[in-house]
Amino acid sequence: MKLLSEIKWNDVKYNFKNSMKNEVKEEFEFEIDPEIIKFYEESFKYKRERRKERKKKLSKSELKPMTGEQLNLFTQESSTNAPLEMVGKEREEELKLMYGNKAKEIQYLETTLQMIHDKNYDIYLPKYWPSFPLRIKFN
Repeated sequence: MKLLSEIKWNDVKYNFKNSMKNEVKEEFEFEIDPEIIKFYEESFKYKRERRKERKKKLSKSELKPMTGEQLNLFTQESSTNAPLEMVGKEREEELKLMYGNKAKEIQYLETTLQMIHDKNYDIYLPKYWPSFPLRIKFN
């Protein structure tokens, strides 16, 4: 029996085009703890039940049409009145609690940094970095 650490992976060559014809046949022997097997079985059952519940919820929600109020399309009433509170007053108070006398300076620095970021974002239009799932499945 070879241990995984003893196998020289560089020596094993795969031809992906002819992988069905030329399969590398090696047998590995190892023991799996029964507790781990039990854990995987339970988690698999739990995932299966959760998928079933999700499918049931989706099928029920597809039958009911959603109204505009449920989609929050008509919840905000438009008004020509002036705002009741000063814009940014709550943020100023929060900064004053955190930074004391230097709150205005910190707010200025934060605003400047955000404006520089927005300007560069608009100029260069960066692409989003790809997000890969942690559990990649190769079929």
